[in-house]
Amino acid sequence: MPIPIQPIVLPDDEFSKRAISTLDRIDTVDGHKAGVIYVAPGQTHESQILANTSGSDNYEKFLAGLGTKISLQGASFNTQGLDREYNTDGTYTYAWRDRITEIVFHIPTMMPTNLEYDARCINKKRHVGNDFVNVIYNESGSPFKFDTFASQLNYVNIIITPEEANFVLPKPSIISADPAYNAQSSTLKTDHGINSSGNFFQVQLQCAPSFPSISPAATPKIVTASALPSFVRQLVLNASVFSLVWSNRGGGEHVSSWRSRLREIRKLRDRYSNTAMSANVAYPGMGTPEDRGGARSYVEGDDWKGTLSMGGLAEHGQFLMSLDFTRWA
Repeated sequence: MPIPIQPIVLPDDEFSKRAISTLDRIDTVDGHKAGVIYVAPGQTHESQILANTSGSDNYEKFLAGLGTKISLQGASFNTQGLDREYNTDGTYTYAWRDRITEIVFHIPTMMPTNLEYDARCINKKRHVGNDFVNVIYNESGSPFKFDTFASQLNYVNIIITPEEANFVLPKPSIISADPAYNAQSSTLKTDHGINSSGNFFQVQLQCAPSFPSISPAATPKIVTASALPSFVRQLVLNASVFSLVWSNRGGGEHVSSWRSRLREIRKLRDRYSNTAMSANVAYPGMGTPEDRGGARSYVEGDDWKGTLSMGGLAEHGQFLMSLDFTRWA
């Protein structure tokens, strides 16, 4: 049986303090960013598009489904360059997070617009112009050209275009003998807008000429309004991950936040794992005493019966809950 890795006691010295400080500065989730740009009817030029201060109702519904609306001032998470003190980049933005990943969206319509002092909207451009991935909500009535925004860092555009045509979808091929199942299927169809007209969108992924094709969405896909935010968000995440790797292809590698944290932890372990302080450290039951090299255990037998405490949360048997990163506070 493999010997489990034991916790070790760190000395109260300068090296440990610096290492822990470095670890604390590394994000606990892998962070990504993407622009979300609204193109109004008839607009074709960068300055026109960036000057928009609002969008259509469908655009606003799309934003609401894309993530959580969060306040920027005093935010305790990585806002990916958005100002957290003076609201110079807006009061709110949208962001999404699960236990391991975080996406912050740069949304020009939610940023301050002052055409008298910033006619070209440079303050907005400095965000979306430096994003590897941009979502273009295109209601211009014309195809969106990749070079509309001049930038060396925009690798991928995800173009959303409303579809005016009404699609007639085939009936489900599976009919159950259970009436409840058929009723549920009918409800799901209605919830997804399949029977509603004008509720479809074309989604296509555009890549810069020097960038490889990375997605089947390079061929346009037709998506319902209810499925649109989650579908686009997944495209954003995949494109951002690849873009981070691609941007480092010439001089090293992209190291994720989790991998960076692991490296710092290993540095500490390598330095102190063989010291006298780390020998025979008691830890929750993992195997037999022989497996533990004779170290004492805090448990009765081999079953953990205590209460785990993490970040001020002490819950019996609820260790994973105490690591819930979905809370923005």
